[in-house]
Amino acid sequence: MRRLIQPGAAVSAQSGAAFVLLPNQPRIVRAELNESFTSVVVPGMKAEVTDDSVNGSTPLIAHVVRISSVLGSSTLEDDPQVRANMRTVECILAFDQPPPASLRVGQRMLVRFGP
Repeated sequence: MRRLIQPGAAVSAQSGAAFVLLPNQPRIVRAELNESFTSVVVPGMKAEVTDDSVNGSTPLIAHVVRISSVLGSSTLEDDPQVRANMRTVECILAFDQPPPASLRVGQRMLVRFGP
């Protein structure tokens, strides 16, 4: 998926990874969940996942696989002051049906959790 070296570069065990490969696994969504919702969102809970860049896109149905137990700073917030004070946990979701091929790895998605 990504090449981290250039042609002609010297490679050794100490230089780190040369390539990052995409695993042959079903696609997942890594979502940031605000700490105030960690008691409400639970594994198995249904969610709607939509393309954040397209208004009115058809939602895809997914379910929560796991929620991290470690709080961290938000990586989605642009304002550094807000980002420093916003605590989130990583939430992993799996699609209930295979997603369309038009979805790309690293694409920004919007997740809405349901009852």
